[in-house]
Amino acid sequence: MLELARRGIGGDTVALDRGGFWSPGELRWFSTFLKASLPLVLHLQWAMPALMGTRPGRTALLSQFSAAP
Repeated sequence: MLELARRGIGGDTVALDRGGFWSPGELRWFSTFLKASLPLVLHLQWAMPALMGTRPGRTALLSQFSAAP
């Protein structure tokens, strides 16, 4: 799937790779950030379609997963 997306054929593709978090500090930071953002996402669930439909909304909500959400 990733190769198809790279070629522009596969549409929207998301890949998460835990292997990028080599140090315990990086893993701790990511885990803490993710746990802190979960209540916010649950609270804003009613607005998710509108937020995810815009570039600023995706950037705000997905920046911890991707450099260019």
